[in-house]
Amino acid sequence: MIQLNSKSLFDVVKDLGAVIKDSHGMPFLRLVRVEFKGNKITAIGDDLETRVEVSGEFEGEFEKIFCVDYSLFRKSLASLPNQPIKLIFEKTKLYIKAAKTEFKLSLEDSGAFPTSKLKFDSPVKLHSAEFIESVLLSSKMIDSKDELSPLSNIHCCFNGKVSIYGSSHHHGYKQVINQDSKEDKTFLISSRSAPIMFKMLSSEEEIELSIEDRAIELKQENLRIVTLLPTAKPINIEGLFKSLELDIPLNVDVEQFYTIIKSLYNFTDVSIKTANLKLSNKKLLISLYDSANIIGCNYEIDCENDAELDIYYNISNLHKTLSLFSSPDIFITNKKVLYLREGDREALMTPSQSPKANNS
Repeated sequence: MIQLNSKSLFDVVKDLGAVIKDSHGMPFLRLVRVEFKGNKITAIGDDLETRVEVSGEFEGEFEKIFCVDYSLFRKSLASLPNQPIKLIFEKTKLYIKAAKTEFKLSLEDSGAFPTSKLKFDSPVKLHSAEFIESVLLSSKMIDSKDELSPLSNIHCCFNGKVSIYGSSHHHGYKQVINQDSKEDKTFLISSRSAPIMFKMLSSEEEIELSIEDRAIELKQENLRIVTLLPTAKPINIEGLFKSLELDIPLNVDVEQFYTIIKSLYNFTDVSIKTANLKLSNKKLLISLYDSANIIGCNYEIDCENDAELDIYYNISNLHKTLSLFSSPDIFITNKKVLYLREGDREALMTPSQSPKANNS
């Protein structure tokens, strides 16, 4: 029998639903593994791609390892907030007892739970807030679901500095983290697992990152995450940014520009996908292209540039790219690529073919 406060146990299991899903086809992937060792509790979730271990302490000492259905275990603990409980083990059953409440759960075979034999060493210490932000923002720029494609994954480059990239065929994002790196490695993080992992990490604690041939490990004081590396190979995304020539500064009120794009984005549907930017006489005309001629939507703003420009961009991609920044500098490059820069963050977006050409 184990006696402890329910909060001590709930705190280590509450977030494991990020990797433990009721929808898993294999029953053992719906389990949580709980380990009591001395006064330490560790709860583990594993979906065969990402393994998460969360630790905590309780008042007492006990040695026990068991597996139960995660969803039922979490719901049972959630209904017993911050109160003394007893865990009683009887053959194949676990009883969770409080003063006036009792839950009975089935104990499952601990031997069926996935094991991890990966070894990591030589961790790199990273500023957590910047690293978490850069990975999560990069993941928003990835819209491919093909795990074998490099563009379906986040690129992490350690080469004197730390640079994070997210890209698709139409837009890209880059963020440089303000710290030196003695490592010289480029690796990928799955854009599918990145939001799971990085939302669990604390921005208040330093992150220790280790990498081996098949996986990476992220560690904080009471959290360990191991995730397999994608099978795709990194590509030279940095080359895309270096090749740009910033021809035309789009000197507009950025807040006003973004407000207009958000407004136009609300009208997008199957027939309305494209925004036209037309620059002439220091005025920027922004309008929607509607192939069905149902709606006319035009905005004009001042632009401190006397260049001539007539170009189209996908309105959804334009909205997504602008949403990553607060007040960026905006340029149109030599290849009519829209380029945004703010501090250590950069983004680019390629133009769309004129819809008028498609309809001709």
